[in-house]
Amino acid sequence: MHVAEIIEHQRHIVYDAAIKDPMMVLQLPAATEESAQRAAAGRGQTWIVSHVTGAVVLRHYRRGGVIARIVSDRYLWLGWQHTRPYREWQLLKILYDAGLPVPQPVAAQAYREGLSYTADLATRYLENSQPLSHFLLQQSTDWQVLGQMLRRFHRAGVWHADLNAHNILCTAQGPYLIDFDRGRLLAAEKDQITGWMQANLARLLRSLRKLKRQTPGFYFEETRDWPQLLAAYHAAER
Repeated sequence: MHVAEIIEHQRHIVYDAAIKDPMMVLQLPAATEESAQRAAAGRGQTWIVSHVTGAVVLRHYRRGGVIARIVSDRYLWLGWQHTRPYREWQLLKILYDAGLPVPQPVAAQAYREGLSYTADLATRYLENSQPLSHFLLQQSTDWQVLGQMLRRFHRAGVWHADLNAHNILCTAQGPYLIDFDRGRLLAAEKDQITGWMQANLARLLRSLRKLKRQTPGFYFEETRDWPQLLAAYHAAER
């Protein structure tokens, strides 16, 4: 992927140079626009947007927690390369180029106003995909494949800041990991399971337990399914 950047007044953009109109890709759709479809997401506002090169997922960064009551979508400006969209874009590109199952990064932007900025990220839409949290409402999944996928990321040193059932996408090609906001690369020994890796897995387990408690008919049986995931995860290191 050839990367290009645009720095224009308050706007900073990094994008795949194959995209000829990154500003159009990053334009937030109107609520009534037929070419856009709201998609399930975490804190951010997320749309699936039609584009001449194929559908993209456009996410507008939003804050969570108590601070969101005061500042919903603005972040402190410390320079373009320190912004959340730039850092997520760069991490996604590294992972995508390494062949890990992540969406292809398309474009990212920060729009500065004074000492703060708003942000957006566009990634390639994965056709016929759905979050694991939705998939498990209909049927079980292949927990061994999921464990193998997670081990691939950990062996590459990938720390996901919010590993939960909403940020794993189920596709016909296998599971994908999404939403790398605040994610980073950490030191990782090839055959060693470190504390941050265990914490990542524990976070996913808490997410599955919560969904199981809250959702009747949720296809997750911890005593049966979680050991399968862990067995495949540990087997993948050998």
